Amino acid sequence: MTPWQLIQQWNSKRREAKNGLGTLFVVSLLLSGCGGSSGQSAQPVQAVGATSDSGASSASSNNTTTTSDTCTAFSGSNSFGQRIIDTESCTLDHAGIEREYFIHVPEADADSTPLPLVLSFHGYTSSAEANLGYTGLKPLAESEKFIAVYPQGTVLASTGETHWNSESSAIPSAADDIGFVETLLDELEEARNIDTDRIYAIGMSNGGMMSYLLACRLSQRIAAITSVTGTMTVDSGTCTGSRPVPVMQIHGIEDAVVPFDGSDSFPSIPATIEFWAQSNGCVGAAQETAIADTTGDGYGGRRTRYLDCAQGTEVELITLDAVGHDWPINVEGYRRHDIHAAEEIWNFLQRFSLYGSDT
Repeated sequence: MTPWQLIQQWNSKRREAKNGLGTLFVVSLLLSGCGGSSGQSAQPVQAVGATSDSGASSASSNNTTTTSDTCTAFSGSNSFGQRIIDTESCTLDHAGIEREYFIHVPEADADSTPLPLVLSFHGYTSSAEANLGYTGLKPLAESEKFIAVYPQGTVLASTGETHWNSESSAIPSAADDIGFVETLLDELEEARNIDTDRIYAIGMSNGGMMSYLLACRLSQRIAAITSVTGTMTVDSGTCTGSRPVPVMQIHGIEDAVVPFDGSDSFPSIPATIEFWAQSNGCVGAAQETAIADTTGDGYGGRRTRYLDCAQGTEVELITLDAVGHDWPINVEGYRRHDIHAAEEIWNFLQRFSLYGSDT
C-alpha cells in the first residue's frame, strides 16, 4: 500500500469515527534582533519574537473578573486601539506545570455549527498577551467566526526567556510543548464547540518554528499552518507526518534575526519551502506573482505558490522587500506594510481541512 493510500485509509477511518492534530542561539543576536520596517523608516531594535516598539505593546487597560475555575474574563484594547471582547485568560495543568493561554470565542448562536480554531504562538522572549495585541487576529476571528487561542510558552532555563521548544539546535529545550498542545486541544475540544477538522497553527519567529513542528508531529490534528518570520528548525529527516499539510510562510527579505537565506543556526526560507513542496507531493513550476507597493515607499514583494499538490494542499511563500523581522500590519493610522498578515493568513488557512482543500 502506498503512503497516499495509507493516508486515505486513515482519513476514511477518522470520518467514520467522527460520524458515530545547532548551538544555543547567540545571546547578542537575541537581544538585538532587528525590527521590521515598511521600507520607509527603520524600526527600533528589539528581541526575537516582538514586533517594533510601536507594535509590540500588549493589550492595555486590562481588567479581569472570575468566570470559572480556570478562566477569567479579559478586556482592554489591542495595539491598534480596538476593543478586546469575548476573550478569557485561562490556565490548565500539563505534566504538573500550570500553563496559560488566552482564548477569544466570537459571538455566535448557541446552536451554531462548530467553529474553526487558530492557535497563535508568540516569539522568543515574547508573550501570549503581546501576541494577542499585535497580530490583529482577534477582530478577524470575530468577523470571520473562528476561535483564536494564544498559548503561553515557558521560560528557557539557560536564558531566562520565554520560548517554544521547536526542536531547534539553536534553542535547546526540554519543555514538553507538543504534549502541552495536545492537552490544550483535548481540553478545548471538550469544553468548546470546535470543528476538529479545521484546527490551524500560526506563529511569529520561534512561534512559527513551533507551527512547523506541529505540522510534523501533529498532522493528524493540525489542518494547516502559517509561519511569520520563522523557519523550520525540526530535523527534516524526522518530519514524518501522516498527511500532506498546507504551509504558508511570510518573510521579510531584510530579516537579520532569521535570515531569508539562512545562517549557521537556521535553514533558509527557500530550503524550507522546497522541503514542504516535496513533502506535499507538489508537481510543476510554482506560480509567481508580484505584491504591489501599496504604501508608496518604492518596495513591494512577491508571492510564490505551489498549487498542484497532493490532496488539494498548497505551499505558499510571501516575501516582502525592505522588511525585517516584523509581523506585517496594514492598519490606517497605525502602521502600513504592503500586506496585512492576519488577513493573508486567514485567507490561506480557511481553504483547508484535514481532508485537503475545500475549494
